[in-house]
Amino acid sequence: MFRLNLKFEMSAKLLKKIRNLGFLIFLLLEAPTAVMANDNFIPLPSPLNKDADILTYYWDWLTEELNAPLNIPYPSIKVGDLPANKLMGLMFPTFNNPQTPLEIIISKREMNRSENGFDLEVLGNVAHEIVHYLLLLSDHNWDHTQLEFMLRNNAKEHCDPEFMRLVRHFGTFVWNAYHSNYTVRAINQTVSRSCWEEGQILN
Repeated sequence: MFRLNLKFEMSAKLLKKIRNLGFLIFLLLEAPTAVMANDNFIPLPSPLNKDADILTYYWDWLTEELNAPLNIPYPSIKVGDLPANKLMGLMFPTFNNPQTPLEIIISKREMNRSENGFDLEVLGNVAHEIVHYLLLLSDHNWDHTQLEFMLRNNAKEHCDPEFMRLVRHFGTFVWNAYHSNYTVRAINQTVSRSCWEEGQILN
C-alpha cells in the first residue's frame, strides 16, 4: 500500500511538472517578451487571484495586439453590487454620472460561483471586461485619467468579430495552463451569447 501511494504521488507530481513545462513553452512562444520579466500580476479578489498570472499574460498579449502604450495601468477590479441582470461590468464616468470611477465590478453572485468551482469561467468574464476596458481607452487616446468617457454601443461591440476574437483568445491561455476543453467551450459560448443577447435587446 505504501509503495502504491508513493507511486501515485510521484506520478501526480510528474504530471504537474509536465503541465507546467507545457505552459512555460507556450509562454515562450506566444507571450510578449516583456511579460516574461514581469511578476507584477493583475490584482484580483480571491479565489480568482490564484490565476492572476494567466490573466496578466493575456493582458500583455492583448495590449500588444491593440498597440496600447506600455504604461497603460491595470483596471481596478472589485466585488460589488450590480443590477440583478448583470454578473459583471465595466464602470466609467460619463456626462450624466461623472462620479462613477473607472473600474470593473464583479457581482457577489459571480464571486460565489467562482468559489464553487467555476473560477476559470468567471476569470474568462473578467477577460471579457478587460477587452471592453482597453477598447474604451483606445477610443480616448489611451487616457485613463479623463473625467468623462463617451458611452459605448455594447451591441455593436459584442458582435464585432475583432472583439469576439480578442475575448475568445483568452481560452488559449487557459487551455495551455489547464488543458480544460470544458472551460474553453464555456468562454466561447459566453462570447456568442453576449452578442445574441444584445441582438435580442435591439430587436
